[in-house]
Amino acid sequence: DKNTERDNLFAITYFKEAIRKDSYYVPAIVSLANTQVENYRQGWDQSDKILDEAKRYYNKALNIDSTNTSTIAGLGVISDLSGKPDEAIKFLLKAYDKDKNNAVALTSLAFIYLFELGEPAKGLMYLKKLQEVEPHDWLLMMNIGVGFAQLKNYPEALRYFQKSSQFNQKHEWGPYSLAYTYERLEQFDSAIYYYKNALQKNLLNSKTYEGLISVLLVTRKYAQAESIMIAGLRYLPNDHNILYGLGITYQFKNKK
Repeated sequence: DKNTERDNLFAITYFKEAIRKDSYYVPAIVSLANTQVENYRQGWDQSDKILDEAKRYYNKALNIDSTNTSTIAGLGVISDLSGKPDEAIKFLLKAYDKDKNNAVALTSLAFIYLFELGEPAKGLMYLKKLQEVEPHDWLLMMNIGVGFAQLKNYPEALRYFQKSSQFNQKHEWGPYSLAYTYERLEQFDSAIYYYKNALQKNLLNSKTYEGLISVLLVTRKYAQAESIMIAGLRYLPNDHNILYGLGITYQFKNKK
């Protein structure tokens, strides 16, 4: 992933230099604000100062070009990051009203309703609108699946997690989400299959070990659990989930 902290800081430096050369160059102003917001979102700099500065740049761009919907959506994102979802929704809806294909506005609205306000039906509505714009985005398919899972519509959740896996066959999130859903449905054989598939894609994901170990222990597959955890300790020697799982396995495997 090229979006590292160092790359982010380089981007900020060059955007500022572009603005110094032309203080009315809106693309550079908006890009600088976007990059500062990303700096905050990633946890590289979570000071109020960086969000305040990003907000000033968005407002500056808006004063130059009042039709720039990226700027309006950006102000909505800052409001959301500042813990003001109601204010954020106003900005984001304004951006969406001006540009029905604004991915930032649609994604942010969906996330606010899905993960902050507990209204998955509304969140899904915006994600489905975004699907019309980006029909092959694997992460979007994943989020739609999460929305359906929140609504307990597990067949649709599984369908979208499958799509996500097909669109990005290298990432573990697709099979992990399938496994987690099958586990909730108590379809343990399918859950084990997909947890193992997720583990093959990333041997360093502690949550995958946690999920797989849980299902193996519930189904009393102690030998499999022991083998997987011992192998896992080679990659994550200090992982508390694996260590705890091994303890549970040795406690119960002779009590079948």
